[in-house]
Amino acid sequence: MNTSPRPKSVALLFLLGAFLTGGAVGYAANSTFGAPSGTPQITPAQMRDRWKHELSLSPEQSVKFDANYNARKATSDSIRAHYQPAVDSIRAIYQPAMDSLRISNQRNVMLFLDSTQKLTYQHMIEADRKRADSLRKAGAFK
Repeated sequence: MNTSPRPKSVALLFLLGAFLTGGAVGYAANSTFGAPSGTPQITPAQMRDRWKHELSLSPEQSVKFDANYNARKATSDSIRAHYQPAVDSIRAIYQPAMDSLRISNQRNVMLFLDSTQKLTYQHMIEADRKRADSLRKAGAFK
């Protein structure tokens, strides 16, 4: 006999918590270990060209390779469009807490920096904020 009042609800809440935790950890790791501010990001077209070159594809293979990735992108865009409202609603729930955590962490770091380090750290934070704003405007976070 099942003693849990709502096992499906508990499982769903657990999965949602795991998803949010994974997203938060991924975001934090990317912010910490991602490409430094100002590092040019490789575009999908550049990546595809690099792969085609490294694979030494013939012109016929290159056409098939592009067709395959174009079809994948179209399907991916369709999936993303379908789930984006749910992702946005989840982001609206956890983003204020993540922003508060980030600001609190920055304040805590400032407590043990000397005046020169504080100025450098403030510049680093501002550069990162500008980079994130630029990516957000470009749609990179969608």
